Amino acid sequence: MATKAALAEKQRAYYQRHKAATNERVRVYRERYKDAYTAYQSAYREHRRTTYRESPDMREQRLAAGRAWYQEHREEIAVKGRAYRRLPHVRERRRAYNLRPDVLARRREKAHVERQARRAKARGVRIRPRDIYERDAWRCGVCHRRIDPRLRWPDLKSASLDHIMPLAQGGKHVLANLQAAHLYCNSRKTDRGPGQLRLIS
Repeated sequence: MATKAALAEKQRAYYQRHKAATNERVRVYRERYKDAYTAYQSAYREHRRTTYRESPDMREQRLAAGRAWYQEHREEIAVKGRAYRRLPHVRERRRAYNLRPDVLARRREKAHVERQARRAKARGVRIRPRDIYERDAWRCGVCHRRIDPRLRWPDLKSASLDHIMPLAQGGKHVLANLQAAHLYCNSRKTDRGPGQLRLIS
């Protein structure tokens, strides 16, 4: 008798061989029975809401059972998750998703908000970037090469302020923790400390 894992593998192999036809059948089915399926989902959600209202403890019991099951199978779930994420088609789908303009915009906005919050929390005295550049004689503190004062953002070789100990790691926005850096060097460093950057260079 075939095991559960063998059957699952057989189903995956069948799907990969007939992927286009299977997806088309699913699409046609959903389109044909769209109204009935939507009505079923609405009725099911209302049934669950009614059940939870009548039995307030049921929701907590189900959540507790789910958490207990997850803790019991945590390692197995992690192994399966890692194996799934390594599949070529999954990696390609995630890569395509991560390169979508709206996703990139959301991540940039989120990173900006988080950085501003960290900076506000770590803020010390008011600092002019040019004062740091002149103090460091327009030399990059990461690659130690000269910075051209005539270059402006977004030129990758233009000047930028770099936190020696990143704000994400508890660094402060103070003179002693700031240095001049090329925009490229600063971006490459991200939130790694100076020691970690040297290790990967």
